[in-house]
Amino acid sequence: MNNQDASQAAPAGVTAVDQVDREAPLTLKAAAGRAFPDGTMTVRTLRAERDRGRLETWIIGKREYTSLAAIAKMIELCRTAPRAASASREKAASPSTSFDITKTRPGPDSALRSLERLKERLERDRPKGKRRRAV
Repeated sequence: MNNQDASQAAPAGVTAVDQVDREAPLTLKAAAGRAFPDGTMTVRTLRAERDRGRLETWIIGKREYTSLAAIAKMIELCRTAPRAASASREKAASPSTSFDITKTRPGPDSALRSLERLKERLERDRPKGKRRRAV
């Protein structure tokens, strides 16, 4: 065996991903280890993806299985769509001039009118013997 073959060989006891049937059932632990050899995917994460409906699994006996093909499908379902670059550039390039704070926030006149209406309602709804004197 030359150096190139040795560097491509899988570690002892682990089959390379290319050598496994993509539809073969694997336990979640084995599937996580083979699909994500860097250890970033755990059984717990695979179960969470199953619960979200993105990973197909099978329960045979008391064990849960999935396949590398199911994990590949899960990865496609988890892929986020890239944001439109042109929309973000437009926002950054030209600030919006259509926003007018006077249209969206009530001014002091509006607050005073609301206060007067509340005072009138309070005086009207208060029992007659307990009217307050105007100040």
